[in-house]
Amino acid sequence: MNKNMLAGCLVLFAAIGYGEVIPVRAVAHRGLWNDKVAENTVEAIRRAYAEGAECVETDFHEEKNGDMMCYHDPGRVAWVKARYPDYRMPTLEEVLAVVPKDREIQAEIKTYGPGYAEKFVNAVRAAGLSATNVTVSSFDYAALKDFKAKYPEFPALWLVDLKKKAVSSAQLIADAKAARFDVVCPGCVSTFGTFSPKDADAIRAAGLDFRVYGVNTPSQFRRAIQLGATGFTSDRFLESRVWAAAKMPRNGFCAHRGDRATCPENTPIAIRTAIEKGAEMVHPDIAQEAEAWFRASGAPSYGAKLFTDELPVRKYFVGGTEKNALQYAIGEEMHFAVRLTDGDRRTPVPYFHVFAEGDDGRKREYWMDGADGEAAFAVSVETAGYVHVLVTACDAEKNPLADCDVFEGGAAAGFDRILQT
Repeated sequence: MNKNMLAGCLVLFAAIGYGEVIPVRAVAHRGLWNDKVAENTVEAIRRAYAEGAECVETDFHEEKNGDMMCYHDPGRVAWVKARYPDYRMPTLEEVLAVVPKDREIQAEIKTYGPGYAEKFVNAVRAAGLSATNVTVSSFDYAALKDFKAKYPEFPALWLVDLKKKAVSSAQLIADAKAARFDVVCPGCVSTFGTFSPKDADAIRAAGLDFRVYGVNTPSQFRRAIQLGATGFTSDRFLESRVWAAAKMPRNGFCAHRGDRATCPENTPIAIRTAIEKGAEMVHPDIAQEAEAWFRASGAPSYGAKLFTDELPVRKYFVGGTEKNALQYAIGEEMHFAVRLTDGDRRTPVPYFHVFAEGDDGRKREYWMDGADGEAAFAVSVETAGYVHVLVTACDAEKNPLADCDVFEGGAAAGFDRILQT
């Protein structure tokens, strides 16, 4: 593996159980885009680097006329054009021109023709970049293998959707080694119920790096940590740097939709069977909504102990900070507002328990009346760093309610200084 792949990268240190710390790198998926800046554009890519991204993931096609263009697929382009009237598809050369010499780009091979590899490498060299700046990735095994054979100095990252390619870790290792790939990178969601931390450990033991793609929620970030991934792509690059402050435990096996190998997914028997087989976390698909990083969960991950008669809990928190969670000054009050919901309406409870811990060493813990189903509070941190917040719904005896999720959130103060350390 090219040892420069991780050199100088922006690293998240996610504190996990028993004092262990795992470094994780966030890769900005298709740049840093929003409702005004389209994905896979020069501006989105430039913004990602400006916000501190050490690596940006993009997609490249070799067109019939020989041009190398940056876009995901024609259907996605139609979606983008409908939402961004000023959208203009960039060329490979335009994208490479904004990659800083001390940063990286992860270039996914999409449409691969006989001239792709040579054109791509020539463009990289013409931009003053080298193999230390570029990781080449693809779902297309044959295309990535061909590229690696022609230009072995470029790190090769193999993208694998385990929902479509249900193979063992042993087979993944054999296939990756045969093609001389450097990194195995399955989809984060596709690992639920099909892939365990032991599988990830086996891949690393074989001398391959292990990462995941598609980490866009706190529960997916937790899954990346559980698997010990060294990096992940995310549509929410800025928020993902805050998730690392949540001190998420490495809980071991998490069964997505229960034991799908032997039972119908998302059924009581699938959940019960997964628990009986030792799953410490079961991930059913309920209450799915547009996810925000500060939401406790949109498609919640619940500990097995929270199931009654193997049925999933129904109530979860929605809320967060009143402004961008990365834009607080040191000592400034961070105002949070969260509400408990069953998906249709606010849910009153006797009490909310609020716990906050900052990187300045301060811990705050207090009770709030939950009669209106909402909790509003303020915290702060007196040094450049993060604050981690937990809100728990409790009964009249101040015991946690088994049918309610827990809110996990956080914010950062002095974020520019954090990046400099």
